[in-house]
Formats: sequence, C-alpha cells, structure tokens
Amino acid sequence: MVADKIYVVIAPLLSDRFWPLALEEGTAYPAGHYQHVANSEAPFVDHNQLIQNWRVQITLYMDKAQGYEALHALRDAAIDALRAMPEFVEQNFDSDGYEPDTKLYTWLLDFSFRDA
Repeated sequence: MVADKIYVVIAPLLSDRFWPLALEEGTAYPAGHYQHVANSEAPFVDHNQLIQNWRVQITLYMDKAQGYEALHALRDAAIDALRAMPEFVEQNFDSDGYEPDTKLYTWLLDFSFRDA
C-alpha cells in the first residue's frame, strides 16, 4: 500500500515522529502526520487489472524555537523524497501556516500517487 511506502521515506526525516491522521500527544518536534483524502480506481488495459490512484496529504510541524527556516528545509527534503518514489504522479499543492495557540509552524503537502 502506498501509505506504507510514504512512511518509509518520510519517517526518517522526522526521527520516526510520523503517524496516520494525527500527532501523538506530547510529541517532540519536528513531527508530522498523513491522511488519505481521495482514492479512485482506473483500469490498466494492458494487464487487465485496476490501478489505485491515491491523493495523500502530509502535514509537517516545527516548533517556533526551531524556526520557520528549519521547517522550509524539512519541506524541501520531504518533497524530494516523495517525488523520488516510483508511485509519484504529481504534487497538487503545498501551503505553510502558523498555529498561534500551539506556537507551531505547519506545512501541508498534497500529492497524488499511483499504486497497482
């Protein structure tokens, strides 16, 4: 499954602080989580099978003390790692942000992958 492959390439960038759907409570930063936001099937005519198309969002978190520049470098490393995956189709968008209540910088990445 594509989620397992995404975990393998992103978790090392976050010292394994990378989970499905939400961060673990009390986690250290940087950290991140991922979620599937869309899935579709398309026929692959040559082999008479269906190909799964996955849209996945990844949110990266960095505390204010570590700085926005550190988050931007993490974002660049994550994009490079995801684009190198054979399942990569396209990067849909990415967006930065700041959560004043938690004092965390965030970066949302949205990618499409194909998994036969």
